[in-house]
Amino acid sequence: MNTALNGQNWTTLWDTTQSVFNWSGVDFNADTCGINQIDIRNQNAQGTIPDIAFTSLKKLQADHNAIDGLANFQYLDSLNYLSLAYNLIDNLPTINHLPNVDTLYVQHNKLTFEDLLPYVGIADFQYANQDSFELVQIEDELLAAVGDAANCTFEWYKDGALVATVLSDSSYVITTTGNYQVKVNHSSLPQLTLWSKLFPVTTICDALFTTNLTTVCEDIQVNFSSQAATGLATYHWDINEQIFTTATLNHTFQNVGVYPIQLTITEGNCIAIHQDTVIVHPKASKNLAPADESICMDTLTETLTARDGMMNYEWQFGGQISNNQSYTATQYGTYTISATDMCGDTASANVNLSIGPDCYVWAGDCNNDGVVDGQDWLTWGLMFGDSGVARINGTTTWQSEFSSNWNNVINGVNSKHGDTNGDGIVNYSDTMAIVANWGLTKSSLTTLNYHHNLYP
Repeated sequence: MNTALNGQNWTTLWDTTQSVFNWSGVDFNADTCGINQIDIRNQNAQGTIPDIAFTSLKKLQADHNAIDGLANFQYLDSLNYLSLAYNLIDNLPTINHLPNVDTLYVQHNKLTFEDLLPYVGIADFQYANQDSFELVQIEDELLAAVGDAANCTFEWYKDGALVATVLSDSSYVITTTGNYQVKVNHSSLPQLTLWSKLFPVTTICDALFTTNLTTVCEDIQVNFSSQAATGLATYHWDINEQIFTTATLNHTFQNVGVYPIQLTITEGNCIAIHQDTVIVHPKASKNLAPADESICMDTLTETLTARDGMMNYEWQFGGQISNNQSYTATQYGTYTISATDMCGDTASANVNLSIGPDCYVWAGDCNNDGVVDGQDWLTWGLMFGDSGVARINGTTTWQSEFSSNWNNVINGVNSKHGDTNGDGIVNYSDTMAIVANWGLTKSSLTTLNYHHNLYP
């Protein structure tokens, strides 16, 4: 506590090298080995009173200092007398943390109705007067944040003359510049009248902004222009947690989404905030088509889906046209998708469906690395028992044979490669091809044509 309150500059210093019995203002009970009372009035104390763990403390006096805050005390259940008058305090602890306080003096601080109302039921409660508070100007309104506005009366003054009396509303709409002040009374704290500091209104600010585009697509630059009245304002743009400080802003949204946009303008004493959202649509020229794909199927049925969010679609293949987002492919080849995005731009892209090298099995090359060796024994063991579509005209000859994919994949290799004899199951019979083709590599032969494999 001594350190937290700038004890080295106190009027009467505590010599912490000495016994607590010798500290000025401290009443120490040797029988209970606890502190009963602390009196640091007029000590030039500054700072925040910390959460002191004096469970036996009954009385704390700290009037006439420069204390500006209190911890939310946790250990002062025995405290019944708390005097903090004539300080700079702007907060009070939660009332249930001071369950036995029956005397509370907090007059001449910086407290508002919000701080004081929880303590109204205390037997000896002195709270008047308090220092003046600050008004806040948000665009064309002045706000008096004193708490519990519903039970307050606000008298608004401009240039010294009463201009409005308002009940239960802490805001006042201003239409002209001038020096404003408000007087506030609360029905439950009749001894206290709060006054605001004099507030000069020099401008009525606005944070409205416009954009040059009504529809936004990704990778297109958008211009945001503030409508601030003068060049004296400062700007704080927040776009998806990116901060910018220019009056106008050019920004490119690289990804689809809904982006919150907030502009905060400070102009003189006035703060203005405007919020909006920008919906960024997908661009037709970006990732329109699904990726090319090697498909290992005896009978091809593959659904191709173009990128979501376009205005219209057109699939083309072999003279057939479909205007749906998705197209069911039943033949290998190149499919073309054209689409127009929400910004009116049209683009096309191709999708190639093919039978790739991964569609072919070489009998004995269980791990599909191009050679029959000891690693294939290990992979065969891991695939043992897996089953799937049998190969048409499957053999154990060292040649490429088309095979539809199975459901299971071991270490990135489809289990069909473990079915060396093509009967649709990985079992002991498949070891014969590993032995027969031991040491052979793919480089010695050319991959057979798909149709040759199916129809010899």
